[in-house]
Amino acid sequence: MWELFSVRSAGMVAFLGTVQQTWGGVEGYLVTYLGFSGEEIEIMRKNLKKEYR
Repeated sequence: MWELFSVRSAGMVAFLGTVQQTWGGVEGYLVTYLGFSGEEIEIMRKNLKKEYR
């Protein structure tokens, strides 16, 4: 886990730029490369927006 949280900002910017150029963004990556449906992506989006107390 430590490696996931210790990514330098330049590395993350480069990664996100590649995702944008290759798949048109994260949603394009999820659909085209990983095969998620629009409905599944909407579920992910809602779960990421949930507030947990």
